[in-house]
Amino acid sequence: MFFCLQKCEPSRANGNSYSNRRLRLEQQSSHNLNMPLRGFLYFAQLYQGYLVETDQDVNRCRRIEIPSPQFIVFYNGTTDIEDEFELRLSDSFMCRDKRSRIPRGAYEFTAYVKNINENHSEGLQKKCNALYDYSRFVGKVRRNKDSGIRLRENREEFLRFFACKK
Repeated sequence: MFFCLQKCEPSRANGNSYSNRRLRLEQQSSHNLNMPLRGFLYFAQLYQGYLVETDQDVNRCRRIEIPSPQFIVFYNGTTDIEDEFELRLSDSFMCRDKRSRIPRGAYEFTAYVKNINENHSEGLQKKCNALYDYSRFVGKVRRNKDSGIRLRENREEFLRFFACKK
C-alpha cells in the first residue's frame, strides 16, 4: 500500500497557503469494500490537523471552509473487477431501509476505484508511463508465478525489467 497527499490550487479566498483540495491515492491488491470508511477516517485526521494549523474553532457559529477530499484507490489484485467504479460509505450504514429517518446518502464519502491491472484502465496507463510499466510488471510476475517460477527468480526479473528503464 502507498499513498500520496497532494496539495492543489492554493486558496486565495481565505488568505492562507492551504489548497482547496486534498487528494489521497492508495494502492490495493485486495478488493476491499471498506475503502470509503478507511478514506473517511484518514480525512478526519487530516481535517483535525488542518483546524489546528489554521487556528479554527468548530464551536464558533461561522462556517469553516475545508479542503475538498478526493480519494482514489488503484486496484491491482487478482479478483476480476471493472475498470472504474465508486464505493460509497453510505453502503455500509446499518439503517438503509425505507423506514429509516435518515435518507440514504444523507452523508457520503466516496472512494473512486481504478483497476490498474494489465489491459484495464488503458487510458490512464497511457498517460502515466510508470503506472503502465508497473502494471505490465505485476502481470508478468503473476504469469511467472502461475507457471511455477519462484519468487527469487521474479525478484531478479524485476531488477532486469527496471534496470532497462533507466
